[in-house]
Amino acid sequence: MKQALAIIGCLLFLNSCISISISGFNSGYKKLPAEQQARVVFVKDGEPICNIPNDKRIYAIHASQLLQCLKDNDTSVVYRWAPECHGKACISLPMAQHYCDVHHYKLYVVQEYYDFARADAQNTNPTPLFATNHKYYKTDYCNKYERLFANELAGHKLSKEDRFHRFLFFKGDKLVFTRESLVTVSGLQ
Repeated sequence: MKQALAIIGCLLFLNSCISISISGFNSGYKKLPAEQQARVVFVKDGEPICNIPNDKRIYAIHASQLLQCLKDNDTSVVYRWAPECHGKACISLPMAQHYCDVHHYKLYVVQEYYDFARADAQNTNPTPLFATNHKYYKTDYCNKYERLFANELAGHKLSKEDRFHRFLFFKGDKLVFTRESLVTVSGLQ
């Protein structure tokens, strides 16, 4: 028994000495090198974002800013993209753009956390990459600011199922439905 307690004590001590970094747990902004932090633009309230060209920077926004763009489009898709996601729901940014081009939807990609290595490799869409402005939501915890962003974007508290879907479909600025994957989408005309 004493040996087990000693082993647990050593593990707890060692764990306190090790810093673990998990992508997607927080925004990752604080760990970015200075040159990458300079490529993140925290858009101020009232500044328009709808016609920003893709200049390879990432624009940190909140949901009401994106809603201003959505209302000007017939049909839009908001892709809540996680750079480290490898599941069936997570497709490349060019593939998402192709899907939207074929269906005549306007695509907005909102990056959940910062990862320039993966973002730069895929950042070929006409619209810039957006990111949820963690400073606006007053938390650096990805799950919390993503929940706040999604609920604000939807205009109501999303169900647990909808909250974890990556693709949000809008008619104007009204959420029509969410989908886990673009493969499961049918009938939005």
